[in-house]
Amino acid sequence: MKVLGIVPLAGLLLSFNLAGAADDKLKESTYFPLKVGTKWHYRVGPAKLTLQVAKHEKVGDVLCALIETLKDGNIVATEHVAVRDDGVFRYTIAGQKPEMPFQVLKLPPKKGDTWKVAVKIGNEELKGEFVSGEEEVEVPAGKYQAVTATSKGFQAPDGEGNMQDLSFKFWYAPKVGQVKQTIKIGKRPEIAIELERYESP
Repeated sequence: MKVLGIVPLAGLLLSFNLAGAADDKLKESTYFPLKVGTKWHYRVGPAKLTLQVAKHEKVGDVLCALIETLKDGNIVATEHVAVRDDGVFRYTIAGQKPEMPFQVLKLPPKKGDTWKVAVKIGNEELKGEFVSGEEEVEVPAGKYQAVTATSKGFQAPDGEGNMQDLSFKFWYAPKVGQVKQTIKIGKRPEIAIELERYESP
């Protein structure tokens, strides 16, 4: 099951064009650093994965950060991410461009805020809502006071013509970015993706 590859790390377990002009400047958020050379090293059970900002380039007329996911030194997924005044958005997901950018975090984060998501790539569609929160979280990289984005109302096909519940939760720490993510599909065990090490260039 593909589930749109909503998050490259989750997609691995379930399933830019021209460079920006010299005067273009990529907008950043403390909750999602996007400087070229930034790296996040994660563990997913026994597996190890690294995400890295490879370069800045445009998707259409929007300057984005190209983020590569690596396993055993090989690129296994890519996405384009951009920060806008109202949030953090994915402009491509697993190498594909959705009809509308997918909002992963609302900015500025405020506990209790909600936002709706409707992602469509080809014949695949995913709809639901996220709720902002605040939470202390501890991962191998350390303990962080994070903002959270928790999904509500998402469903995904089970491959047999039925729908099953799909839930995500993200933890974002200031000056680090995503420190943890969980994903649960139907009755399957929950998958946890936890930060082991962060590298800032």
